[in-house]
Amino acid sequence: MSSVKFRGVTPNLMYEDAEEAIVWLERVLGFEERARYVDRDGVVKKAEVFAGDTEIWLSGHGKAYWDNHARGPEQYLVIWQMTLMRNTNE
Repeated sequence: MSSVKFRGVTPNLMYEDAEEAIVWLERVLGFEERARYVDRDGVVKKAEVFAGDTEIWLSGHGKAYWDNHARGPEQYLVIWQMTLMRNTNE
């Protein structure tokens, strides 16, 4: 039986304005920006922020995103796992 160890869970939060969310997370909760991915116009499309061992991924979708989807915010979780492999040479 193989054993699987989970390294953590990373939420991906979707925002109309990811840059505004980064500023808020830094100011209010003390997160630090790790990475920012922008489009040609400099609009944040993806970002990673962290505080201690906690990491959050953000995605920016523009002002009309929620209007066009006619529903509330979406989130999904990324579960990192590490599978331990047996050494077959033993």
